Amino acid sequence: MTDTKDFPTLDALSAITGVLVTPRGIGAVYEVLDFMTGEGLFTHQLPRVGREAQSFMVKRIPALAATCEEAKQVTRENYRDWQTVWLARHGETMTVARMGIEDHEPIDAFSELAEMFPPERRVIVTR
Repeated sequence: MTDTKDFPTLDALSAITGVLVTPRGIGAVYEVLDFMTGEGLFTHQLPRVGREAQSFMVKRIPALAATCEEAKQVTRENYRDWQTVWLARHGETMTVARMGIEDHEPIDAFSELAEMFPPERRVIVTR
């Protein structure tokens, strides 16, 4: 049985499109992606996990492919129009499932961060 949870649609779409359209802010993105992964994600992990989540959700709900493509058109000036379109299309809530190991690669947050910077730019702090 797949573990699922209903989220406000704009929260789920913000998490999988990389475009913040939820009125609840970035905290909603963390809530959705943390649920999907079963982890407590760090900021630098959101883009990678968001891409994983997008692929996972589009497999489950193919209609999301068009929404993810449309997200490239969202601006500060038109985001409310897209909110209206997407809520009409997808409804007020969206059922989100947890990703399995085949859909999400768990990576230690500190290791992932270290990989983002070359060794000469890293500063090691110890006590």
